[in-house]
Amino acid sequence: VNMSLSSDVRALTDPTSQYKTRSLGVIATQDPSACMQTVHINILLSSPKLYSLSLYFVDFDHQQRHMVVELHDLATLNIITPYMSLSAFDNGIYMRYEYNNSVQVRLSQVRGGDAVMSGIFFD
Repeated sequence: VNMSLSSDVRALTDPTSQYKTRSLGVIATQDPSACMQTVHINILLSSPKLYSLSLYFVDFDHQQRHMVVELHDLATLNIITPYMSLSAFDNGIYMRYEYNNSVQVRLSQVRGGDAVMSGIFFD
């Protein structure tokens, strides 16, 4: 899903655009479908290298979301950070991680609307 939100400051801007328009993309779970309360996002590296991963979350339509974010090593599926419980993120929140290998990001819906993520950034 990608929405044009030209006046909503929670939406992201494209720094290369001459018009500075705002838009918001969404990766979401499919609750209330059975077994669809979790989504996995695999990030593959061609070779091990230290990098920063930033994730952006916003409850754009005020669904009183409560969700959990986990980061796992993709090869072993061992958890590499403590899980983070998110709620009350109507104004948007960034989470930043540093790691040196491929990862799996897991988003799980706990209560309210679907678990959502609106941006993935690499440094």
